[in-house]
Amino acid sequence: MALKFLLLPIILNFKHMKSLYTYTLLLFVSFLLTNCNKEVSLDTTFEPQLFIFGNLTNHTEKLKITIQQSVPVENTSSQPKTVNNATILLYTEDQKAKKTLVTSVFSEQNGVYESNTLPTPIIGNLYWIEVELDNVVYTSEKERLGSVVVIDEISSVDGYIRATFKDPVNENNFYRLEITALKDNMETSTYQLTDDILFDGNNNAFIEETAGLGLSDSHIHARLINFNYTTYQFYLNMIIQEESQSDDGGGDLGQLFALPPVHITGNITNTNTKRKILGNFGVVSINTKDKNL
Repeated sequence: MALKFLLLPIILNFKHMKSLYTYTLLLFVSFLLTNCNKEVSLDTTFEPQLFIFGNLTNHTEKLKITIQQSVPVENTSSQPKTVNNATILLYTEDQKAKKTLVTSVFSEQNGVYESNTLPTPIIGNLYWIEVELDNVVYTSEKERLGSVVVIDEISSVDGYIRATFKDPVNENNFYRLEITALKDNMETSTYQLTDDILFDGNNNAFIEETAGLGLSDSHIHARLINFNYTTYQFYLNMIIQEESQSDDGGGDLGQLFALPPVHITGNITNTNTKRKILGNFGVVSINTKDKNL
């Protein structure tokens, strides 16, 4: 029995020494980690990105091209820098491969260039622009002006606006349907983007908006845009970016696996570096239709 009472203090002292050793070791490791910290300065040199955007349509109207440069995020104005010293040339190529300069005379205001003449685009011709800026030429891909796809009917199906049309057979068509609803002096807009894989050549093809704007006593303005694949891809990338950046604040874990924002380049190339730049020049055919529900 005496032996048991003698061992107890020895065991207690051993535990106390073990705790003291552990505490000392932790302090030593913390000291090492603290003294290993080193400030690293990041190279945040900003390189402005050029942005060129415009659309040539089948309508007889002045061509507008916007040219801007991006600014650093710390710029309090958050407004892109306008570019006012560019030269723009609009070219066309007919079905016999004859190249013609359509216009090179533009007026500029706040980075928006407007042609002084009214281009008269021809269905089936190729069109593209060349932009000369600071001894560098930027050129868009040649896009063909497609046929005008006419909206035959606008209807409301279960509260959703549907535009019905005849899709050209054996053609790869890419559409953007824009719907604007006016009700009680309030205007609401939405759009749908799609190709014609599911309804190629269908005389009763349709595109339906998903926002539910088909309310009674509304005035509906529909615009059906038929464009080329490269411009379709540009607008598709815009949608992907909008969806990837949207967050309702609900803490959805699905956001952890969302696609990163898309770097929205289009069909315009820096001919020196052979790299795409921001923006796009589209050649599109447009048809519109109005209806009161």
